[in-house]
Amino acid sequence: MKKLSAIVLSLLIIFSFAACEPQSSPGGTGSPSADPSASAGETVKPSASASLTPSATLAPTSTPDIVPDEVTDVDGVFNVSEKKYTFKGNNVMLLNVENTSDKAYSIEITASYKSAGGKIIKSEMISFEGFAPNWSNYFVLNPQISFDEFEFELKATPYSGPVLADKVHLDTKYPLYIAVLLQDEIGFILDIKHITKATEKDIQKGTITFDLTSYVTSPTPITFWSTAVAFNSKGEIVAIAPDRMHYKIGNNTNANYLSYKGISLDIDTSDIEMLRGVTSIGCLLSIDYDE
Repeated sequence: MKKLSAIVLSLLIIFSFAACEPQSSPGGTGSPSADPSASAGETVKPSASASLTPSATLAPTSTPDIVPDEVTDVDGVFNVSEKKYTFKGNNVMLLNVENTSDKAYSIEITASYKSAGGKIIKSEMISFEGFAPNWSNYFVLNPQISFDEFEFELKATPYSGPVLADKVHLDTKYPLYIAVLLQDEIGFILDIKHITKATEKDIQKGTITFDLTSYVTSPTPITFWSTAVAFNSKGEIVAIAPDRMHYKIGNNTNANYLSYKGISLDIDTSDIEMLRGVTSIGCLLSIDYDE
């Protein structure tokens, strides 16, 4: 059996609100402006300035200890670790794909979700262009069904274009920043507390927010898409962040540029201690080479 695909992550420690309306920024410029990737209900925070590095801006937090159900060697080039989860009554596959070679590839993964008898219930194909050498990435496969067996086939072809994937950092040491947003009756922001600092009253009254945070180490801006998966203290999936575009992050100074994507998600707050132990991983979905 062989398998794969999907990504992103992160964490924000500086919040800046000039008014009750959220600001937007394409990231990396240090000055807010319209972000074409923003969508309704999404809070996009201003980018950090070029002088702020991830180590100065982001506080490391713990990540989930993911023990794979199976590890597959694909042609001596890729190692694929897979883990099956239950989420909202259905099953999710989390794959970690590692390119162990010194060459870049474009990959296609055909995933098959099967019944206990081996009948294919659903299948899908996922691709990633420019998978960097000696680099790994998480992929989350969420077919929105229950299945008993999972199989994949990974096809790789040599890639000779620009290699940018390893310049986008969704490192697991910078998981989703999960906080509680407290507002008054008219929506004015009163306070924002990290989930580990929030009281039971804060959590019940406030809105749980997620910050997908990433940074780019590239001499030219990169536009990319990412997602993230959050886990409770038992290692169960509690949220899958929707795909988000990070628009033209980076510049020509080789500085580390940050991008924040604030998202409000529907999450069960009945077990507060489980939320306080939340961890996450990030998944890089694709890079827009046309930008």
